[in-house]
This record gives sequence, C-alpha cells and structure tokens, in this order.
Amino acid sequence: MIKYFLLFIIGLTQFVYAQQNSNYNTTTIDSILKVNANTIVRSNEMLVTIHSQNKMTVSRSIAITVLNEKGEKNISFSQGYSPYVKIKNIETVVFDKHGEEIKKIRKKDFGDFSNTDLSTIASDFRYKAFRYMGHQFPYTVEYSCEYESSSTGHLPTFYFLNGFNRSIEYSKFQIINETNIPIRHKLVNIDSIELKTTNSDKEIVFETQNIKAIKRELYTPKYTDIFPHVKCALNDFTLVDVSGSTTDWNSMGLWQYNNLLINRNELPKETTDYITDLVKNEENDIDKAKKIYEYVQSKTRYVSIQLGIGGWKPMLAEEVDKTGYGDCKALTNYTKALLDSQNIESYYSVIYGGNEIKSIDKDFVSIQGNHVILNLPNNGNDIWLECTSQTNPFGHIAGFTDNRNTLVVTPEGGVIKKTKHYTAEDNLAESNTSVIIKSDNTATGNFECKSQGIQYSKNSRIQHEKEKERYYNEIKFKSRRNLRTKNIHYESLRDSAVFVERFDFEISSFCNKAGNKLIFNPFPFSNTFNTTFKKDRKQHIVISRGTKSIDHYQFSSPNNFNFHKAPKPISLESKFGSYSLKIEKEDPENFRITREFKLNEGNYPPQESIDFNAFITSVKNYDKAKIILTKHL
Repeated sequence: MIKYFLLFIIGLTQFVYAQQNSNYNTTTIDSILKVNANTIVRSNEMLVTIHSQNKMTVSRSIAITVLNEKGEKNISFSQGYSPYVKIKNIETVVFDKHGEEIKKIRKKDFGDFSNTDLSTIASDFRYKAFRYMGHQFPYTVEYSCEYESSSTGHLPTFYFLNGFNRSIEYSKFQIINETNIPIRHKLVNIDSIELKTTNSDKEIVFETQNIKAIKRELYTPKYTDIFPHVKCALNDFTLVDVSGSTTDWNSMGLWQYNNLLINRNELPKETTDYITDLVKNEENDIDKAKKIYEYVQSKTRYVSIQLGIGGWKPMLAEEVDKTGYGDCKALTNYTKALLDSQNIESYYSVIYGGNEIKSIDKDFVSIQGNHVILNLPNNGNDIWLECTSQTNPFGHIAGFTDNRNTLVVTPEGGVIKKTKHYTAEDNLAESNTSVIIKSDNTATGNFECKSQGIQYSKNSRIQHEKEKERYYNEIKFKSRRNLRTKNIHYESLRDSAVFVERFDFEISSFCNKAGNKLIFNPFPFSNTFNTTFKKDRKQHIVISRGTKSIDHYQFSSPNNFNFHKAPKPISLESKFGSYSLKIEKEDPENFRITREFKLNEGNYPPQESIDFNAFITSVKNYDKAKIILTKHL
C-alpha cells in the first residue's frame, strides 16, 4: 500500500503559527454552536506558501475548546517529517475555561515516533505527536506548527469543518504563490456555509465562520462527501526530487509511467522460462493469468517499504523475484512483469484502498490514491487483481477496492476506470441447516454456508482465526450464547470465488416447553440488518453495499411430537430490499423453511428513515416467528 499518504496532510492536516492574544474564554461561545458539539474549534487557520516548484512552507494553527470526555477522545496532534519534510516549529498551549494559560508544550516535549508497523521493514518517515488530557472541562488547546517540504506534489486539502460533533467559530485557508506556476483548486460541499473568497494569481484566501456541528449518525455519508473542504494542486510540481507537469489524467498517467514505472519490469531468464512452462497447457490468456496470479500468491508476501521515492516507485521486479516480498506497488509491478513475459496485457492502477468506498476524484487532476492493484482489460471485461493478498481468488476484490474510480497507468497515459461493482445478488450467502430437535428441549445438527462477493470477504476471515470455535460461538453468533460448535471445516473454492463453511452444532435450551408443546424460533443462524434510525435524523442513510442471504432449514421433530403451527408464508417488497418466508410440511414430523432477505445498496434522504425503519422492523418481527410442536397424547 502507498502508506502514510503524507501523514502531515491527511489526518486533519492540522498545522501553523498560533494566533497571538487570542481570547479563549469559553463563556463567549455562542450557545448555538454547542448544539450536538463535543468540541468547538475557536480558530482553524492554514497558510501555504509556494516558494518554487520544489519548495513550500505550510503553517497551521488550530485552537479547540474541549467540552466533555467525548471531545477529549478526539483531540490529538501530530506532524510527520522525513528527509523531504522539515518541522521548523511546533507548539501546544493549554488554556482554562477563562482563557488563562495553564501549560505550554514546546517542540522538545513532543513525543517522537517511527511511522512503521509490523508490515513495514523500512521507512524514513517519522512523526512528532502530543495529546493533552486531564484538565477540568471545558478547556482549550491551541496547536501550532510550521513545516517546510521539498515535495509540492501534494498541496494540503483544507477542511473548513474537520470532524463530527464539532462546531467552528472561524476557519481560514490561504495560499500565497511566489511563483508563476498555475494553481488549481476545487471547492467541495460548500453549499451549507457562507464563504468569503479572495482569488488572484498570487493569492487565494477562503474564510468562513460559525459552522454548526454535524452529529455523527450510523450509516452516514463519509466525511469527504459532507464536510466542506478545498482541494488544491500545482500544474508543475515535484514529488521527492522527481519533477512533473500535469493538467489532465492522460498526462498524469504518462508522468507516472515515465518516472515511476518504466524499466522496472525486467526478470531473470530462468524465471520467465519457468512461467512459460507453468502456463504451457492453459488454453487462453485468462487461464494463464490465473495460474500466474496463484504463483505470485504462493511465492510472495506483503511488506511495506517507504524510503524516499520508494514510497511511490515500485521495487524492481527482479528484486521481488529474488527476495519474495514487496509492497502493493512492488507486487503489482512483479505480477505485471510475469504477465508481460507471456504477452498478456495488464496495467498498474492507482486507487484508494479501504473498506469504505472512496474514489479518485476524476474531476480534479492531482496525485491521489493510497494503494495499487492490477488491471487486465480482457477485451473490455475488466479483471482486477489484488496482488498483496495470498488468499483472494483470482479477480476477487470485494470489500477493499470494489466499485471506485482508479487511475490506470499505460504507456500512452492515464485512464480513469471504475472497478467491479458487486450487486446485492453478487454478495450472496446461501446456507443449509439441518436441525434435529430433541425431547429434552435441545437440538443438534449441521450447518453449511456458501458465500460470495462481500460476504466471501467477511466470512472468509475464519481462515485467520486461531480459535475457530470461539470465533463462531462468541463473535459470529454471539447472540446465541447456548451454541456450541464442533467439526469446523472451511475451504475457499478459488475457481468460483466461493467460501464454504461447515460445522456441527449443539444448542441447549433450543425450545421452550409449555405443557405438551415445544415452542422455538426456527432461525438460529440467520442474520439481518438490525439497525433502525431516529426520526429526527439529519444525514442521508448510506448503504454502500447491498447483500442477499438465502437460508434453508430442515427440521426433524422428536419422537411423539408433530408439527402443529407455524407463521403463514410471507413476501415483503420495498425499495430498501425484500424478505420472504416459505414453509413446506413434508410429513407430521419433518418440515422445511426457506428464508430470503435482501438489503439494497442505496443513498436515502433522512426523511425516508421512517419507511426504512418500518421495513427493517417488519423483517425483525418476522424473524421472531415461532414454530409449535405438539406431543401425541
């Protein structure tokens, strides 16, 4: 993964000279700004000065009044640095509720940390950080920082509002351009704020004030879709000593190809000979590509290397071939090199990876993305390969890089394409459960589930769990505390991208006894969408991925008990999804139930929360259905 996508820019990009003689008396805060707020930003300012194509200074100050413990949890400050980013000044000052200074933290008092993790074997990026806690609420923390960077490929994105449950008194973003290089900018989500703008060839200024807090709600749009912000980019820039000039996606892709990718795909002859022999019996390019992908998965492992331009340029393919490791850039480039050896067309593709769907903004040309995958055009039927995974089936990308724009880098230039969109039908989990009910109110049986799409990505996590029984009993089916599993088996059907789970189970207290009757709920392993929303909801309801489940249950009654009563067949249709139940009585002691539930992907306005709740509540009520068995007298 292209990690640490300029940590000093992402993570609120918070930094610069503190205001002097500021009044942080909390009694002056407008009561309207306290509604839904855990913190109040008294002042949020950033100044970016472009000195040349390879030098800029960023100054940032932000003063935040913390109202309560929830607000305190979200207050921390950090600034990354490297050989290309120099911290010139950094400081924090703490004020009490009256605005009186009570503590000052200077540069030497900040913690200094390596920006690495278990998957990173080398990085020249570090960061300074400080977090203040423990004073009586409310209190105010003023943070200021100034840094100088020789990379201008990323100008900071400035958020006028930079967090949920946070109000803004004053926010200002300013760019001073000391060069003749054109600067482009794009304002996003600004309809809800009043923005004062100054725009000239040498200076851009945006100011706003009194932005009320946005309450965090379940399934709200991602922050980039609702928080007002401004993006900026230089036409001529430098990225870690590599100069570039772009104004459209074609030239951006061409720059990346010529400066980051060219001459990185040479392989030893013995490797290409081996690959040629490996795929010699495959009939077409896709079958050959699948064989090569599986070879890469078996041979390599993911590690991160973030040294200079190496944070953006992949390792040489021959180095990956020799060492057996690499990051997303290196492993993607290596897989491409192997495919090139067999004349199979593929392209290095830059993307935002993550469970939350985030697209490259195709309407604003700039260096974007934090991850790399591989594109096989396949005559217009694109196949996308996640080259860092050792377990993904060929072409499976659900959950991390699905349904978003990516920059496909070709020798002719860059092209924006969208990755595979998994529909609710694609995200299917179909289960078969056999349940033998016993006269002592317990039940035994076996369970099998086949998952596809996003459900594959979710359910296949069992592969990485050491304690499988605990995973099922305490995590996946935690609501059924009387469940015990055994004989757990799973497998990934890689050719069909299906994950299969099987286990035997015992359930104590499966039934409730009432006289000569046994009463039970017939859906021990069925899942639904359990969330409902408040009537006064403010934000849209965003269901980013639809899903579908089909559950087949086969029940056998205990001796001397017959099937007596069950809910009537149900069919429910809604714009939000669908639900159905079908009961089939095979004989007095055996019956089948088929349950289907589909949740549709969608972006629903807040006023539709009532109808959404009605649909989900109906499904939950139907799932509480009871079956009654009666004992022979």
